[in-house]
Amino acid sequence: MTSYDVIRIIKRKLPNRKIKIGHLGTLDPFASGVLLVALGTANRLSQYIHEYLPKEYLASGKLGQKMDTGDLTGSISEERKVCTKDIKNDWQGEIENKMTGAYWQVPPAVSATKHKGKPLYKWAREGIHIKKEPVLRNIYELSFLNSDFPSIKFRTRVSSGTYIRTMFEDIATELGSIGHLTELHRSKIGEIESRNGISIEDLKMMSWEELVDTGISLNRALPLNKLVLSSEKSIWYENGRAVQLEDGAIESNDEGDVVADGLIWVSDANKNLLGLAQLDGSTVAPCVNIPSD
Repeated sequence: MTSYDVIRIIKRKLPNRKIKIGHLGTLDPFASGVLLVALGTANRLSQYIHEYLPKEYLASGKLGQKMDTGDLTGSISEERKVCTKDIKNDWQGEIENKMTGAYWQVPPAVSATKHKGKPLYKWAREGIHIKKEPVLRNIYELSFLNSDFPSIKFRTRVSSGTYIRTMFEDIATELGSIGHLTELHRSKIGEIESRNGISIEDLKMMSWEELVDTGISLNRALPLNKLVLSSEKSIWYENGRAVQLEDGAIESNDEGDVVADGLIWVSDANKNLLGLAQLDGSTVAPCVNIPSD
């Protein structure tokens, strides 16, 4: 099932076809785990979710076979015998230390990354394989859980836009081999865990009202501190005027703590979210306004 298949299921439940719906980060069809779906104004948070929330994965790969897609859904493009005797005893710690941190990654030739406005996978379907320039990503954590060569299982937390397929190919290269991904589970986006999500089976059975009741708030999806404004200053803010920090009171977010280059939620005195704002010194300027019901 593709990410857009999930969108189609929800679209059929919409009471109003004018409601905008979209996902906040594609999940590969063979993968499982967290897929955030946004409704209405929440779609405007997409760039902030991508930029500031890390993603955590549990993955397995197999050495000795390279696939044209980088995962088990593709065709074998190369095979090579795995020489385990050439692999160091301390390979796990060595690779963890080497790959953690800034990570330059070439996007897969079969992926949603675009070239001239068209996803690479569409170019690949036409027999044209585009090689993009490396893109800077970040590996915050990498730990190998077990290895029963040629299989390797690992957990990783990475910046948005990181392809775990390519990451495993790079791990295989470090081991003097080739490889492809066999399993992928996105366990978390930020602090939102897959175990708290809705299964596809349950999603199909739910009514629109039930679906809305299970939704998460915007400030839980993006857990930033909040500036609470007085009634007068709230009107100023809603009309697009910048306000000052001293015009309100800062509240920490109980859902988590994201450091996001001066971004802050703004609410009125009744704690209704007014929007997402940018701090510039003591000035609070609107970024994304949330229309009132």
